[in-house]
Amino acid sequence: MLLGVLAQTVALLVAPRDQPPPNTSAPSGPTAPATNTSEPPAPVAVDQPPATPIDPNAPNVGPALQMRSLSEPRPPQWQPRRFGVHLGINATFTFDASIGRLFYVGAATQLTGLAAPFVPERNFNLTLLAFGGVALPILERESLRFTADITPAFAYTRAAPVNLLSVGLLAGVRLVVRSGFTFAVKLPLVGYAGAPDAQRGGLLMYYVNAIVATPVITFGYSF
Repeated sequence: MLLGVLAQTVALLVAPRDQPPPNTSAPSGPTAPATNTSEPPAPVAVDQPPATPIDPNAPNVGPALQMRSLSEPRPPQWQPRRFGVHLGINATFTFDASIGRLFYVGAATQLTGLAAPFVPERNFNLTLLAFGGVALPILERESLRFTADITPAFAYTRAAPVNLLSVGLLAGVRLVVRSGFTFAVKLPLVGYAGAPDAQRGGLLMYYVNAIVATPVITFGYSF
């Protein structure tokens, strides 16, 4: 009996004990954040569309963009010249003046006619022509201005003992360069001239008088 008790005691001592299962649950305490040790990707080049000009008058353009547009340099423009003096190939002297950008007036006379009031015995022909109309720009740059001129005109001619009055329409072109040099052509289109003393007149007389009174081709200076 004693041997049986000893055998049971030895069997209990040498028998393997159950091992507790491993703990696979996450720790309850705070953990350090994971760090990304990989390098960031290289930036990819993207084609940008070309910049478009800013219209300061656009409805959706803000004040900042308007100021930016106004601060940008603008192309140079033609500097207007107000007055001019010109000599014609038919011995005329012309003075004209611009009114604004599209209108101008002027007066012309024969150079010999300037002496008529002072030397009446020489019987110089006296012509006075006044005109005024529009100058329509054909080409306008910083260096030059080329216009088409349309001007009604009124003229008085005295060739003793005849006094001649005429009214008509002149048309031509005018070129003014930056230095002030001016070249102009004026041609009589249509009109009427009459001599009150002789009680006669007509279109033909208008053209004959225009040869003397009208500054057909002139060269001069504008300032």
